[in-house]
Amino acid sequence: DEGKIVEFKVMIRPLQAVNLMHELMASMLEKMKAG
Repeated sequence: DEGKIVEFKVMIRPLQAVNLMHELMASMLEKMKAG
């Protein structure tokens, strides 16, 4: 089962990176809209 736990942790990191990218993209879009 330990292998599964490690896989889970490895999976979480890219998800956090994706969430960060979404936030950055959203803030950039808001700035573009505000112009």
